[in-house]
Amino acid sequence: MKQDARHISFSVYSKDDDLIGFASLVKLDEVVVTGTKTSNKPAKKPTHGILLENPILEDEHLGMGTHVIEWDGFDPDDKLDTSKFAQQITFQIMVSAKIGGRAGYRKTVQTEYMTDDGEWLDVRIDKKANLINTTLRVDFRDGGTKGLSPGSPSMTISTYGINMPGQSADWDKVPAAEQAKIPALRQRNKTHDELVKYAIDGINQYWSRININNQGKDIQVNGVSYQVITEAVDSKERCTDDLSLIFLTNFDWESRFNRSSNPGRVRDWNSFQANFLPQRVFYKAGYYHYKNKITGNTEWDYLSESYSIEDFKETTAHELGHEILAAYGGGEYSNTHKGTSTFYTQSGLPSSILPTSGEVDLMKYYDRPDRSRTIVAEEDIKGLVWLSTIKIKQE
Repeated sequence: MKQDARHISFSVYSKDDDLIGFASLVKLDEVVVTGTKTSNKPAKKPTHGILLENPILEDEHLGMGTHVIEWDGFDPDDKLDTSKFAQQITFQIMVSAKIGGRAGYRKTVQTEYMTDDGEWLDVRIDKKANLINTTLRVDFRDGGTKGLSPGSPSMTISTYGINMPGQSADWDKVPAAEQAKIPALRQRNKTHDELVKYAIDGINQYWSRININNQGKDIQVNGVSYQVITEAVDSKERCTDDLSLIFLTNFDWESRFNRSSNPGRVRDWNSFQANFLPQRVFYKAGYYHYKNKITGNTEWDYLSESYSIEDFKETTAHELGHEILAAYGGGEYSNTHKGTSTFYTQSGLPSSILPTSGEVDLMKYYDRPDRSRTIVAEEDIKGLVWLSTIKIKQE
């Protein structure tokens, strides 16, 4: 016999019995209940594996009929953590009758990321603190060095009368007059571990929108301001495609072989075409040469350590950004720098002029740089958060 319900409790469990949250609306199967509200006393909180318990006491839910219960994924503290939704979650509905008795419905569902790229990202949202934290797993590799070849001596093969000229050491290509002021580097002065640290610092700096920034202090979500803090970690599991870090010195600044690039993994036809580019970031140090546009002469200059570090930080943040842009916006969106460069040659378009004020988009090309105003654009950080979206697998 049907009877009135006293209350309904809604609980959610993770695979590992941890508190979780969810980034988008979840609709459970329809649940049939009967009764009227008689008490606002919540059910006793379980002591095992509970993720969320939210007694449903509204008349419209307790009345006789068929009801759809919706949950936005946030826990009772208004926090959400996408890492807690991995693999599976369990929903449970318990209905307590007014006169006596209890009935329940329990369902375990398998979960998956909206895109394959969600694997390398965790997102935590705190509504009360207006704060979003992202953890980004990046596979940094040691790409070695370039510009430190010791050269080779000349050789004569007397049997055949062949003379083989030697090769100068890379540092000997720097004019003596320049080296009289500052000696050329003959070995790397930054270890791979140091480059990884700088790379992480750069990603954290340029992919965070917080109030201490010169530009890009927050994002707006439904009219509400949120701070976004990104934390990159070096990882070989559930991570981005590998990104090689290379120490470069005694080099040609204008050579395309000394340009950083990162097409990321193949996702579509455009990203497939872009994969002729290597996935690498150069830490540029010491001497470099370039052609003077006025005189046409080749000239040498020396990079200060502070410049090398800051340039590497920004470059790493930019190159890692191509993986993110391609993941949520597609290969063309990424490879054309959001419409500010050519696709194949990666040359900036004449129409892309540096704004006179405000933010400078980390992922766009401009006619000149301004590092002091450079930051990830709001739409790109929102795209990054979107990649963490988890959905229930269809049975």
